[in-house]
Amino acid sequence: MALTERSMVVGVFQDYKLAEQAVASLLAAGFTSDQIKYSGHQPVLAGSVLEHIRSVFTRQDETDEDMSQELIAMGISEPEAAYYSREMASGRMLVVVSSDGREQETFIILQSHGAYGYSGGATETTGYVDTGKS
Repeated sequence: MALTERSMVVGVFQDYKLAEQAVASLLAAGFTSDQIKYSGHQPVLAGSVLEHIRSVFTRQDETDEDMSQELIAMGISEPEAAYYSREMASGRMLVVVSSDGREQETFIILQSHGAYGYSGGATETTGYVDTGKS
């Protein structure tokens, strides 16, 4: 996962249900649906907590470059945005949280549900530990 200068925390999920559970835990912890964005290739199921979460991306037919540009616009670095675009292209899901000073808590919640993320070189280090999953 990654923390950007704008306090955006990004988690990658390999499993829809785990992403859904992470979002439910974030909401239970007091995060609002306006602070959480989700994106995945699997359709959101009726009755899912994800029904009320906005998509990370504005269009469903976006290219990797489009996805990268939207992530960069949210304050995510170019190398991270490219990484997350590749993860999306590989069928994984993203949960992006505007953590507003609650970065550590956000990381813990996402990691507890199996999220992982970008762990770049020294210029991209965040002070948080990646789960090591890929």
